[in-house]
Order: sequence, then C-alpha cells, then structure tokens
Amino acid sequence: MKKIITTFIMLTLFGLSSNAQNKKEIKAIPNSNNNKLLHLNVPTDNEGTETEFLTPKKIPITLRGVRPLIALRDSIYNWKWDTISNAWNSHPYLRTAPIAYDANYNLTNKLQQTWNGTVWVNQAQYTYTYDANNSQTTEFNKKWNGTAWENNYQIISNYDANNNLTNYYYQEWKGTNWENTYQFTYGYDANNNWTSLLSQDWKDTAWISTEKDTYTYDGNNNQITSLFQFLKDTTWENSVKSEYMYDSANKLVSSLSYHWDGLTWINKSKVVYTYDANNIMINYLEQVWRGGEWKNNSQTLFNNSNKTFSNYLVQIWTGSGWANQFQLATTEDANGLLTSKVVKNRNNAGSKITKGDSTHYYFHTVTSIKNLAAQKETINVYPNPTKDILTIENTTSNKNSIISIYSIQGQLMIQQPIMQSKTEINVNQLTKGIYILMLNNGEKTSVARFIKE
Repeated sequence: MKKIITTFIMLTLFGLSSNAQNKKEIKAIPNSNNNKLLHLNVPTDNEGTETEFLTPKKIPITLRGVRPLIALRDSIYNWKWDTISNAWNSHPYLRTAPIAYDANYNLTNKLQQTWNGTVWVNQAQYTYTYDANNSQTTEFNKKWNGTAWENNYQIISNYDANNNLTNYYYQEWKGTNWENTYQFTYGYDANNNWTSLLSQDWKDTAWISTEKDTYTYDGNNNQITSLFQFLKDTTWENSVKSEYMYDSANKLVSSLSYHWDGLTWINKSKVVYTYDANNIMINYLEQVWRGGEWKNNSQTLFNNSNKTFSNYLVQIWTGSGWANQFQLATTEDANGLLTSKVVKNRNNAGSKITKGDSTHYYFHTVTSIKNLAAQKETINVYPNPTKDILTIENTTSNKNSIISIYSIQGQLMIQQPIMQSKTEINVNQLTKGIYILMLNNGEKTSVARFIKE
C-alpha cells in the first residue's frame, strides 16, 4: 500500500482554524482520487462525513471514506487556553449549532456564535451545495453585523468528468454585488494525478496570473518532483523545487527542496521520514541547509495507532536539544469517530503554552449505506442471486479481513473475520432482498452487492 505524505505538512502545524478567513496563505489541495501528497489529517468540523472547505483559501478535501457508520454533528463547542491561569477557560468561546445535512449526509448549513460573557452572539452562517457526485460546489458565508446578516464571501468549485477539482474561485461581497478575488485552476494526467496549479488574482476586469506549481510522477503514481514559480512581468521565474524519494515498497523516505538564486538551484531543506514495523509513519525530520551543512530544524512525532495523522507533536531544534512547539491530540469513541480535538502552541523554548484551542464534537450516528451502495464492485461473490451459501473471493494480499453484510436500509446483518482467500457464508437466515457486502482488510475497503432469494 502506497504511503504518501504532504509537502504542505508543516502548514497544518500552526493552529489553523476551519473557519479562518485568511487569504492566499496556503496552497490548495484538489479533490483527486490519486491525490499526490496528502495533507495531515487535522479533523475539521465535518471530518468523516463530507467534503468541506477548511478555509476560504483552501480547497475542499474529500474526507469521507467508505465507512458505514458516520457521525452527523449536532453541535461543536470550542474552549480557549487561558495563558494567565495556564488552564482551559471554564466557558466555551465558540459554538457551532445548529448543523444541518442533506439526504446524502453532506453538510448543508451551520451557524456559529461567540460567547460575550453573558449570552451567545451570532457570528457567521455557512451554506453549502453539492453536485450529483456529492462534491461540494459552493460555500456561501454570511457575517453578523450586530443587527442583521450580511453577505461576506462565496466559494465556487467546478469538477471534470472524473470528479477532479478543475477550478476554484473566491468572491467577496461589495455591498451590491459579488466581486472576484482570486482563483485556482488545476490540471491532471491520464491517471488523475494532480499535475499543475495556476494561481490568479482578479484585477479590474481580468484574471492576472501570479504563481504556478507543476508536479511529476513515476510509474507507480508517486509524486517525484514539484516546481513552484512566480510571474515576474511576463516571465515565469523559478522559486522553489522539491524532489521526493521512495523505497521499493513505494514509501516516501526522503525529500529535498532547493531555492533558485537567479542562476542555479541551492540546497534549502530536506526531510527524512521514519516508519515503524507496520509501515506507519512515526517521525518526520526536517533539516535546513546552513553554513554549508545540514542542520536540524524541526521534527514531527506521530502517534498513529489508528493509521491516521490525527495525533502528533512538533518540536523545533534549539541548538542543543528539541523543544515542544505544537501539539495536536484527538480522542475517538469506540467506533473510531472523532469526539474531541486539542491544539496547543508553545513559545520557542517550549516552556509555556501561548495558544490553545479545545474542540468537542457532539453527534449522532447513521449508517452510510448510500455511500457503500454507490461504490464500484471490487470483489467477487457468487452465486448471485443466492438462496443460502454465498462464496466470497478475497484476492487481497492481506487475508486477515473482516466481512460485513448490510441490508439496503443500513442495518448490519452479518459480520465475521475472513482468514482465507475464498470463504463461504451461509446467508439462509436473511430475508429476500438486496444486500451490501463490505470487506475491509485494514488498508482498503471493497464492496459488492448480492441478491438473497
């Protein structure tokens, strides 16, 4: 299984808010099936249920997986860290509620309010729309001016026939009309790998190009290079390029970045990735080129017991040792659904927390049988239809898999482990109808449909 990590990995390490309205500070990541380098999994307000814009400047990332049980958030509360008492404030400062979803469990509306010491006060409203593929097409934001809601910004996204994001643009409300601000345009290769990004700003009556990124891949669809350029007058000038190295198992093991000095490429930074015995990343060490040699700069320590990047600690090199700088910690319930997230920033010495945000999620669960039913069938089951015995052929390399059978209404009917490449299950007890079969081997999920006669 290919292990991939982002070039933008450090961009998530500074307490980014899912509703921050920062502009053009972070490169966009498109919603591609073969996304080159993935971002760190900083759970957002609707992580695990639908696609969401993390900020008005960042592109939606598909967070929904093929998971039958998903969380639909009812409310979200945020607490701030009090740097004077060195403790969490007793009352939350931000509330997100109510939160609404459509029939496909896509987030459609949410209201945010802040606590003024006495009552909750309106802050922002968000409205989302989706296309037939459940890809987010618009985000519409209103802000509270003290007495009424007024338009603030909107984000519009377009996709190609493969559901890859092709265009994303941001507009601001100017009192009577929407005005373009910036846009991103994306390119892909025949394997749906993200190959290019063009950034443009709106000036007067036309889009003006400002920056572009170009990405290349090897035969295994691993990203091997990235090149960042900016437009100077009418010429594209080099800025930064990176190269990525993989081992025989397609794990990313190191990367090198260079900056352009006007004549040639100069060493800038390098990253070394370390994995445990299960090929799960546990360390990300960054060094910078200084004084003709590589010197430590930062490292990220992952606690990836759940095979995600939702718990990690960032440390910076002080010259004599490592000092804690940033920490993200999450908790999950027995079903692996996110219940809380804590983010802490520290001073350069690592001795004091300078900023902290604690988020608690309250939700109810539903079975996303619609998502399962929409998946392409990737395992072989027969006979189909069947009256009693159903044979499942598990051709994955990992035979230690779990098979689950759901009714079309989403009820779990049968669940058992599979230890062989071919397994027979007696479905005689099931009533007549259509069923969804899900096979999970710990790395990927495959589905099939069958009819019980």
